[in-house]
Amino acid sequence: MKRFRLRAVGALLAALVLCTALAGTAEAGAKRASGLMQEGDTVDFGPVFRGIPVSNILWSSQEQSVCAIDEGRLEAVSPGQTVISAGYGGRVASCGVAVLPLELTVPLGQIVSLPSVGRERYYIEDGHIAAVSRDGRVIGLAEGDTRLGVSCGKQRRIVQVHVTEGGSANLLQGNLLKGLRIGIDPGHQGTANSERERVSPVGSDTKAKVSSGTQGVDSGIPEHETNLSIAIKLRDALDTLGAQVYMTRESADVNISNIERARKMSELNVDLVLRLHCNGNNNPSDSGMDVYARKTCAYAGKDPARAQRLLESEKRAAELVLDEMVAATGGKRNAVHFTDKYTMNNWSTVPCLLVEMGYLTNSGEDALLNDDTYQERIAQGLVNAVCLYAGRDRAYSYGN
Repeated sequence: MKRFRLRAVGALLAALVLCTALAGTAEAGAKRASGLMQEGDTVDFGPVFRGIPVSNILWSSQEQSVCAIDEGRLEAVSPGQTVISAGYGGRVASCGVAVLPLELTVPLGQIVSLPSVGRERYYIEDGHIAAVSRDGRVIGLAEGDTRLGVSCGKQRRIVQVHVTEGGSANLLQGNLLKGLRIGIDPGHQGTANSERERVSPVGSDTKAKVSSGTQGVDSGIPEHETNLSIAIKLRDALDTLGAQVYMTRESADVNISNIERARKMSELNVDLVLRLHCNGNNNPSDSGMDVYARKTCAYAGKDPARAQRLLESEKRAAELVLDEMVAATGGKRNAVHFTDKYTMNNWSTVPCLLVEMGYLTNSGEDALLNDDTYQERIAQGLVNAVCLYAGRDRAYSYGN
C-alpha cells in the first residue's frame, strides 16, 4: 500500500530518494525528511530511479557551499546546514541535511555548535576532554583529543575533536542563538532630518526626526559611520551564531526617522533592539560607556502587565550589555540610565536599548572606537550580552 501510494504521488519521489540515500530518516511518503552527511561524502542516485530519469528531476540546494547537488549527485562540501529539494511532476519534496566536519577544533573553555537537523543524538568518547549537550554544543574541558559520535536515524558519523589552549574554532557556532530575533539600529544617517516628530505616543513634546550625531575629535569620522561599522560586525557575529538579524539601515544614504525605526523593529517582533551610538559633548575628558533604557512605558495604560514585563526585560538586558561591553573591551563603565527622552525607545513595543559605546569627543576613545580590533571587541561583548539575555552560554571568552 505504501509503495502504491508513493508511485501514485510520484512527485514525492524526491523525499523517497533522499530518505533512501540518507538512510531513511523519515517515514516513507513523508514530504519532509532529514539526513546526516560528513565532509567529502557523496551520494549518486544513478541515471534512473524507479523508472524515472534522474535528469528529469529539478534539484536544488539552499546552500551549495555546504552541500552541492547536480543531476542527482550529492556532495557534502563543507560543514553547515542546508535544505535539498527535488521537483517532479509539479510537486516538490525537501530534505534537511546537516553536514558534519571530519575534525573539530574547540578552544579550551569555549563552545562550538555542530550543524544540526534537530534529530541527532550525541556521545563523547572521553568526557574529561570535552562535553556535548543534547542540541550539539561542544565545550572544551581539557587539552587533548577525543571522538564525538553523532547519529540520526540509521546514520552514524564520527568527528575527531581537538581541544586546544587558545586559538579560534574551526567551525561556525551555527546554533547557539538559533530562534532568536535581534534588531540593530546604527544610530543617525548621512544627512540629518530636522523635521519634527513626537517623542512619545503619549504627550506632545517633539524633537528632530534624526539628529546629525557627533564626530571624532581627531579622526573627523562622523558618528553615523562608526556606528554602522560596529553594527555590521555585530550583525555578522550574530548571524554566524544562528540569530535572525534585522538592521534599520545598512548604508548612510537613507532617511529613516526614529519613529519609523521603532515601528520597523516592532512589526518584526524582535526579541531585543540594540541602538548603537557614540557619545559626545564639549568636555574632552568625558569618557566611558553607558546604556539607556526607558523609565516608563507609553503602553502601560493599555496593558500594564505587558508594560511591566517590557521594562523588566530592558533593565536586565541593559545591565548585561554594559557589563559585557566593559568586560570585552576593558573600557570605562559609567552607568545604566532610565529615561523617557529617547524617541525610538519610547515608540518601541519590544525591548529596546540605546547603547553609548564611548565618546568620540575624547581623543583616546575616538582612536579606539574607529579601530577594527576594538570594534570587534565591542561586538563580541554585545554578542555575549545577547547570549546571556537569551539564557544561552557566552559565545566568546575575553583575553583582556
